Amino acid sequence: MTGANSPATCNASPTKPSRESIDPASTAKLETLSRTVSLGRREGKAMDERGLLEDYVSGGKLMQLSTIAEDGSPRVCSVWYLPRFGPDTLHFISRTDREHSRNISRNPAVAGAIIDIPIVELGQVARGVSFTGVARELPGVGIEELAKDFAARWPNATGVLRAMPNAASRLYEIAVTEWVLFDEENFRPSPRRIIKGL
Repeated sequence: MTGANSPATCNASPTKPSRESIDPASTAKLETLSRTVSLGRREGKAMDERGLLEDYVSGGKLMQLSTIAEDGSPRVCSVWYLPRFGPDTLHFISRTDREHSRNISRNPAVAGAIIDIPIVELGQVARGVSFTGVARELPGVGIEELAKDFAARWPNATGVLRAMPNAASRLYEIAVTEWVLFDEENFRPSPRRIIKGL
């Protein structure tokens, strides 16, 4: 290719190369680069596992929570949650006499999952998060800031939160020890990403 400042081209009018004159291999590279740049521009952190995880968990609303019953068998329930990061925690409200609450008081080991995409058909591009951690019941007093944040996210919980510590419900906290981000949108062909809890 002639240099930009050579006599043969310095006075020539610029012309747009035809599609036929572009090397197919170069075209493929440009398309790949374009897709990569597009991903990188998606909120500035498309390939940042921690950023994607926090965005996804923050956008979710309902989580499936697994606890261990007295006989050692697993139990699953669904709860509305409030996430916090650094340290990584998930908070939810429950009556203390619920089975999962009793299970936590006896064995704090828990696991769970969060799905926040429209489910259409088997084989669709999927995203989701699962986690393991240690849960505990929080006291009914001394949690004003957390209760305020929870009520801001879930206004219908305000009455229950204000009734503590006399109410039959409590806030529970899960200290997440490990996350698993499953993201076929950003991490094909290896969508399963293990992320340690902070």
